[in-house]
Amino acid sequence: ALSVDAGLFTREEERHALMALAGTQANREILLPAGGRIPCGAVADHLMCDGTPVFFPGGSRTGESGGLWGTRPPFDTPFHFIHLAWRHVQRTGDYALLHHAAAGHALVDRLDRAFHATPADPDTGLVTCEESDRGANVFFMNTVVQTGALLFASLLRARAAQEMKALMLWAGDEARAFCYQ
Repeated sequence: ALSVDAGLFTREEERHALMALAGTQANREILLPAGGRIPCGAVADHLMCDGTPVFFPGGSRTGESGGLWGTRPPFDTPFHFIHLAWRHVQRTGDYALLHHAAAGHALVDRLDRAFHATPADPDTGLVTCEESDRGANVFFMNTVVQTGALLFASLLRARAAQEMKALMLWAGDEARAFCYQ
């Protein structure tokens, strides 16, 4: 998702990446033996070459979490997933893709779940966490413990809200688009 704006990938490669991420999204909360948790709607931090989703930075297995990385997947990942979808649909005009099923759920529903997988203050909309239930705020700062209201993840969330509004309108869902206003 971070490279898509640079134009380094073909439309087919963008679509493949988008659907691969959508197909590995957590459909329910997963509690991990080390004390971490993957919330419903979480998007993998990265995929292994065999397609295995890894939800925490630096790991090579889904069950790795805790300590250095926090107990939740990174807070920015769902918003990058949304940006990838928005950019791809904006460029291609493939609005039907939003209704395409990925692992049994329409892409637009997976995007909605992803948006809500990151904790946010209901009054301010800012991404927030406490040390006991934290994730990484943003890429390249995965090992820095940050708590409270998180600026960069909140900025990504604000951008994602506007992109979700557009995606919902493109999907023909004005009611949900209004919720992202």
